[in-house]
Amino acid sequence: MKRRMNTMMMSMFGVAIIGLALAASSAQAAELIVYEGFDLTDRANGADLDGSAGGSSSIGLTGTWETTAANNMTYQSSGLSWTYEDPDVSPVGGAVNSGQTSQGYVKGGRNLPALSGSTVWGSFLTKGSALTGPGSPLGLPVGGTTLDSLYGEFCIEPKGYNSQSTIAVDATARLNATAGSSWMSVNTTYMALFKIDNINVDGADVGVSLWLMTQGQYDNLIRRGVSEDVLEAGLNSATLGTADSQLWGRVRGNYDLAPGNAVSWAAGHWLRMINNTANNAVTFDEIRLATTLGAAAVIPKPKGTVVFIR
Repeated sequence: MKRRMNTMMMSMFGVAIIGLALAASSAQAAELIVYEGFDLTDRANGADLDGSAGGSSSIGLTGTWETTAANNMTYQSSGLSWTYEDPDVSPVGGAVNSGQTSQGYVKGGRNLPALSGSTVWGSFLTKGSALTGPGSPLGLPVGGTTLDSLYGEFCIEPKGYNSQSTIAVDATARLNATAGSSWMSVNTTYMALFKIDNINVDGADVGVSLWLMTQGQYDNLIRRGVSEDVLEAGLNSATLGTADSQLWGRVRGNYDLAPGNAVSWAAGHWLRMINNTANNAVTFDEIRLATTLGAAAVIPKPKGTVVFIR
């Protein structure tokens, strides 16, 4: 009888452990508003992104990917490489490439879901095989009612639009990078991590922040077991530079809107990738929009502790 009870208790503990792990995984997934890893099953390598239904792991986006010109954004079957703080998450494979042509600005987008709340965290991976000259931004515009809108409601630019802005953010007016930020290096993969405050809030002080980092910098700055407030403070206080112990780039824009005005996000608005392809050959991958820094930066949640009592 005693042995049977012990067996039953161990089974219950096993169920409890599995339940805690599943709950943690579900909580992280619930904090994602949008995810696109470009694990496309409807496109061959090198095919035009236009018309694709998105990746099999895609979350939140609706409709198909649309582009502003044929073959200006193409599917790349090999995705960008990145090691996240959460050991259970890896890039799913696949990416989008926008090659160096004479087409000027090109854009590719899908439709956003409705937003609950007013703060959004986000991230994406990017790498350039050619990054030349001023006047050649690349970025991720969020919001706006048309695909062809250049910057939408907010634009996160890990490569800024002129020689003074190594990185930039844009809401009601573009703001250049913090002094000391560096230009993106060719053939280096970066994470662009960002935060947007007071979306859809009438007359609010809207804030848009961007932190640009390499893998080594991510490994030093993004840590599990630390509160989000402490992590954000660390990103804002990190010394700027190219070493693993530093942060590649940082910019913050604050926009004080008058009553009756708000920067907006609504169902059917656009999430877009933009690139001035005359100067850049660039890859986009692993796009996340989330309600928490942890979900955007892919930090594992605590899975809890089970104590055995004899």
